[in-house]
Amino acid sequence: MGNFGFLSPGLPGSVPDPFGLPGDDTGDEIELWARTTSAAPGSAETLAALGLPAGSPVTSAEHPEKGTFAWLSDDQLPLAEWWPRLIRAWPTSGWWPMIVPVENEMLDLVRSGGLDGPCEVPDDYAAVTHFLVADLVPEDGTVPAEEQWKVADAPLATGTNPGKVLTTQYPVNEHLMLVPVARIADALAQIGWTGASAVDLDGGELSCALRSWEERFGAVVGEMGPESLMIDVAAPPADVAQQKLMLRELNAWCPDLFAEGSQEEWLEVVENSPWMVWWD
Repeated sequence: MGNFGFLSPGLPGSVPDPFGLPGDDTGDEIELWARTTSAAPGSAETLAALGLPAGSPVTSAEHPEKGTFAWLSDDQLPLAEWWPRLIRAWPTSGWWPMIVPVENEMLDLVRSGGLDGPCEVPDDYAAVTHFLVADLVPEDGTVPAEEQWKVADAPLATGTNPGKVLTTQYPVNEHLMLVPVARIADALAQIGWTGASAVDLDGGELSCALRSWEERFGAVVGEMGPESLMIDVAAPPADVAQQKLMLRELNAWCPDLFAEGSQEEWLEVVENSPWMVWWD
């Protein structure tokens, strides 16, 4: 993405929705029946139409040649007002919102240029997952019986997503990053999120996973930390057999998450929303 026009037209207050899109806001959740945008991501015109308060361009200190690849609000914004509005606007704005909390050091990382910027997204999620599962087997080939499920040769979990994505309502004030993407799942690739570098995964590879989870379960990232993601899930796996398969997938991508405990103890991670994942 190129450099955008960063505008600072006023404060949120009671801001009209310039796109006039219907919202399915039910209690603590926002449903969105779209996973791709009709807009050209990165358009200065659609960014301006959102009526945003003051913000700054996001760049990478290590890769300045990638230019500006996102927008960050200068101040904390009332998410009760801005979050549902920006979520509903995304199908025609092309700017996907992500929460950047102050307390977990993510804000400092973004402002200091600690993101890598745009990177490629692999095409074959199943192949990458197979490689990650195989990589979990120790050199001597021995895997304790209680951990065999982590490295078992198994199919991907079957999804039940009817075509929507789901995000949580956040009644707090936080900084927001707007990411220009044609597909929600590609946001981590667009910003070059570095939180899984401990297991040699970059933002593009994580977007590969999110594309698959989005298609099957309506999963999207809402909040991110330096090494953690909050993933809202519209349609988690429906039965125990599929939950176990999904648990195996998650373990391949986030092995630190399941370093302790049994498969049965961790099933509640995938049978509910959100999925909170992290890497040490």
